[in-house]
Amino acid sequence: MSDSCPTPDKARFATREGAESFATRKFLSLGIMLRPYGDCPCGWFHLTSRGSEELTPTEAELAREYARLGDLDRPAFNILVRDDALGRTSKATAAALRTPGLLERWRAALKELKTDVHAQIEHNRDNDQPTSQDWRSRINHLQRRLTVRAAETKSLAIAFSTQGTPATSANPSRSTCGERAIERLIAAHRNEFDRLVHEELAAAGLPIPQSLLRREAFLLDEAPEDAA
Repeated sequence: MSDSCPTPDKARFATREGAESFATRKFLSLGIMLRPYGDCPCGWFHLTSRGSEELTPTEAELAREYARLGDLDRPAFNILVRDDALGRTSKATAAALRTPGLLERWRAALKELKTDVHAQIEHNRDNDQPTSQDWRSRINHLQRRLTVRAAETKSLAIAFSTQGTPATSANPSRSTCGERAIERLIAAHRNEFDRLVHEELAAAGLPIPQSLLRREAFLLDEAPEDAA
């Protein structure tokens, strides 16, 4: 199959059956109706929402989604922010993310993701493996989408300020407060935190994950292998 793909951010499937199976699970879990197509130059099957309608969330569904997002830990929330940047979330999730109570956390996640994407690009700058071209196309696309979302958060902050709506939740959950404190502590002592985690894993005889060595967790589904 060709490495050239005009939509490198989209999930790829080897067969139409695999794409349809994923589409069914997506509809059952999020109410998003997708359909497969296989005429992409890359030779893979993708999914599109064109010609389909997503179920409009009710106020109760939106409130539940807001509460769910507020209770996500930092890695899970960052995964969600990445997926939103790539257009992979439901309308309820996207709407909940764009509320005043989650704005600052959203902005912080985008900043962390952009930093890690930049680090990945620099780390793989000289990689000439066969898979690197496709990977580079995908991560550059993600970088552009994160920049677009960052600009959106700035516009929302201005809009909330104009409306007199604070960009923080009046009644955050204890879980949210705890996560915010952990995020601030790690951010203030990032190098020491990474070193301590490395030491604990080494003492336990466990392998050091790539996410710790390169800080590239939850960014892309795959990354090019290093040259031997």
